Amino acid sequence: QTIGGPKGPPGPKNVKEEPKELPPEFTHYCMDLVDSTVKSVRGFKYMLTVVEMTHRLKYSVNLKKKSDTFAACKVLFRHLVSKYGVKPTFVRPDRGGEFMNAKMKELFQQKYGAQYSPSQTEKPWMNGVAEHSEKDSQRRARAMLHNAGLPAEYWCYAMAQAGYLGNLLPHSVLKGKTPTESRDGKVQDHSHLRVLGCPAFVGQRRRQRTGKWEYRTKEGIYVGYHQENQTHVVRFPDGKHADTTDMEFNELFDPTYLPRGLMTDEDS
Repeated sequence: QTIGGPKGPPGPKNVKEEPKELPPEFTHYCMDLVDSTVKSVRGFKYMLTVVEMTHRLKYSVNLKKKSDTFAACKVLFRHLVSKYGVKPTFVRPDRGGEFMNAKMKELFQQKYGAQYSPSQTEKPWMNGVAEHSEKDSQRRARAMLHNAGLPAEYWCYAMAQAGYLGNLLPHSVLKGKTPTESRDGKVQDHSHLRVLGCPAFVGQRRRQRTGKWEYRTKEGIYVGYHQENQTHVVRFPDGKHADTTDMEFNELFDPTYLPRGLMTDEDS
């Protein structure tokens, strides 16, 4: 007779082992460049997508030329290293000419000491995370453009917004967490999100008005959220932009909507 009775002590339950998380110092990035058949209203023709594999964070950069890829990568990774204090250790692009050059290898191998390993020829699945990330952004961007009735030339705003939204959506690899929640350890506030392409009315201060009878708001369209400044970006018909929080949004596209509550007494 064994200790614990005839049947013996209960054995350990078959518990599925949790996958080991990557150490925080490991930063694996994959990159890809997608071109557009339509030049955007801001003159962009390409979109650089960079995905950080640990948290599945996506970074999107609009480019006017393929040759701008190196400068964009240099600025982006300098910003990431400065903000998070962690250098990339592994970088995987595809085999496009914008990535297969001495300057890119020098940037990652010599400056950051990272392994620079482009995918093999005719094997795009080796860079599948970046490829699928771009497809997801394109689907979301297309839906936002159609919803707002914007022409294809506004794709640069829609793709940037789609990339930002992707970081706020649950990811299967992260067990339902969002990329920002995985990185920061807290749930992201979504109350700042607005409908891309909706009419937006920006308050005009006294110094911005030329006369007593000028409108106190200026109408444009909402084209995105500025993450660093935590402000909204509006594009006006003349092509100029406003980066502010002093605005109202007509997110239902109501033709009878009138803005109110933007100005204070001292601004009247």
